[in-house]
Amino acid sequence: MMHYISGEEIASILTYPKCIELMRKAMETVARGDSVLPLRQAMPLPDSDNKLGVMPGYLGGDDRAFGVKLLSLFPDNPNAGFPSHMGLYTLFDAEHGEPLAIMSANVLTAIRTACMTAAATDILARKDAKTMLIVGTGEQAESHVHALCEVRQFEEIRIWGRSLEKAQVLAARLQSATPVKLTAVGDLSAATKGADIITAVTASPTPLLDKSCLEAGMHVNSVGASHRGVMEIAPDMLATSRFVVDHLPAALDQAGEMLAALDQAIISGVDMAAEIGDVFLGKEKGRTTDQDVTIYKSLGIAAQDISAAKYILSEAKARGLGTELSL
Repeated sequence: MMHYISGEEIASILTYPKCIELMRKAMETVARGDSVLPLRQAMPLPDSDNKLGVMPGYLGGDDRAFGVKLLSLFPDNPNAGFPSHMGLYTLFDAEHGEPLAIMSANVLTAIRTACMTAAATDILARKDAKTMLIVGTGEQAESHVHALCEVRQFEEIRIWGRSLEKAQVLAARLQSATPVKLTAVGDLSAATKGADIITAVTASPTPLLDKSCLEAGMHVNSVGASHRGVMEIAPDMLATSRFVVDHLPAALDQAGEMLAALDQAIISGVDMAAEIGDVFLGKEKGRTTDQDVTIYKSLGIAAQDISAAKYILSEAKARGLGTELSL
């Protein structure tokens, strides 16, 4: 029997604190070499910018399993009231290859992406960080506020978007769920001043941030730009920063800002980028002083989906959630 688990059930199971723990453990497993992570593929659909994304992978260790995520990527969907990313995740047993579960990829991706950013922020950002700027107003902006509040005690969170009205709506909705002061801002450059953490979660094809926004001790998360043709942050931000990626092979294929920085000789080689799993394990350095500027580049890899999906299935069975399907 295979389980189908809805997005609503996933949201009730996969709490932010638990998922942050899972993401750190998954990336440590990747850093130990116990995973198979093919580069994700995107098949263009005719006469549009729409794509079908395919993301397979295997994760060993305690979470030994494999799976594949199928996502439709429709950039203009938000204008029609639909999510830009919609799809399914299928989890398989690693011993016999049995399909174990199929679940909503939307909620899984939203939570695990934000929690991976939170895990990275926890080890890279200053411990006394009090002010955060969120760049973007979509689904990932909301989930990132929830996840990052689990790893730092913020006094203020600023939210910027191309639409000030959307930023105001998001700030008002989140304000009811957190004691942190949330402020919608219209001037992005001004909003970066005094921010301890900047988290960019946009679909912008061109940089919204450059080195002029950097201040000593700042930590930056770049989450929204996920293929080589786009970048939220300018390559010049990498020149004097400690740059950390989730998985180097993926970054060398898909991280637009890193590839541009290499092409422009802003950084001198791939050794300028550490993998977050190695930072977790103490094999690579992250932040070394309170004056360092750190940047975390998130592309999202299959190991993160597998770890979260394995936990979701286990909890769904324990709680009597999900629907059993016969193949």
